[in-house]
Amino acid sequence: QLGQPVVIENRAGASQKIGTQYLLRTSDGYTLGMVSPTSLTILPLQDKDVGYDPLKDFAYLSTILDTPLVLVANPKLGVKSMSELEAFARANPGKVTYGSGGNGTIAHLVAQAVMSRLGVTALHVPYKSTGPAFNALLAGEIDLFVQSSLLTKPHVDSGKLIGLGTT
Repeated sequence: QLGQPVVIENRAGASQKIGTQYLLRTSDGYTLGMVSPTSLTILPLQDKDVGYDPLKDFAYLSTILDTPLVLVANPKLGVKSMSELEAFARANPGKVTYGSGGNGTIAHLVAQAVMSRLGVTALHVPYKSTGPAFNALLAGEIDLFVQSSLLTKPHVDSGKLIGLGTT
């Protein structure tokens, strides 16, 4: 539809800071970026030197996708509900782990909010990006992860993951 080639560059890392800074540096009127709320809302609040102003440096075009997030567990953890997660975490303090695509990402903050709401603690394991964190969950290296329902549904349906709750 654009009548010209399109080059897609995935610039992952640092909770989307790297890609968002790259987007700003390459602004030429032809460059479009696809970012999540993490890079435009959470990071500027956490990092005073984020390198961009989300309100001044970018022009919002459209919402591409709005999907619920799901807290999923590796079956190896042995819990099948939020109440079972709460009971297990209380009985085994510090033994539950949850991963994220980095500090301050939506997955990190939502998982931490769930733990706070349950009144339990869990060890946060930040990864360089969502892909490695999700793979670690599937491999049983971490117990929990918060991810889009689009990505988690096939794994929950197949029994590879247990869906515990959704936003």
